[in-house]
Amino acid sequence: MSMQQRTVWASLIAFILVGIVYAAVMIPRTIGSSPEAISWVWPMGIAMGSIVVVIIAGVIVSTIGGAISATVRGEEPEFEEGDERDKQIENYGDAKGLSVGSFGALGAIILAMNDVDPFWIAQLLFAVGLLGGIVGAALKLRAYSRGL
Repeated sequence: MSMQQRTVWASLIAFILVGIVYAAVMIPRTIGSSPEAISWVWPMGIAMGSIVVVIIAGVIVSTIGGAISATVRGEEPEFEEGDERDKQIENYGDAKGLSVGSFGALGAIILAMNDVDPFWIAQLLFAVGLLGGIVGAALKLRAYSRGL
C-alpha cells in the first residue's frame, strides 16, 4: 500500500470520527438554545485541528503496522512512493470532494444573503467540508480497488 493510499484511509477515518464527535458535542448545545448563546468557535477549531492530528497519527500507525506485519511474515517492509496512478486518483477524488464543497459554499452564500446567524453558516461550511472529505476519500479508495 502506497503512502498516498495510507493517507486516504487515515483521512476517511479522521473525517468520520471527528464529524461524529463534533455532532455529539454540538447537537445537544443547539437544542433549546438560540444561535447567539451557543459556544461553537472553540469546538469547531478543535475539531479542525483534530482532523490533521488524526490523519498524521493514522498514517504513522498504518506505516508502522505495515512494517511490523511484513517483518512478521518474513518480508522486507516496503514504503512505496506514489506513481502516476496515485496522482490521477488523487486528482479524481479531490475534484469530486471539491464539488461537494462548492455546493456547500453556494448554500452558505444563500444563508448569508438571508441574514442567517453566522453559527448556522459556519455549521454548514464545516459539514460540507467533512462531507466533501468523506466523498473524496471514499471515491479515491474505490478507484484504488477498482480503477478509475
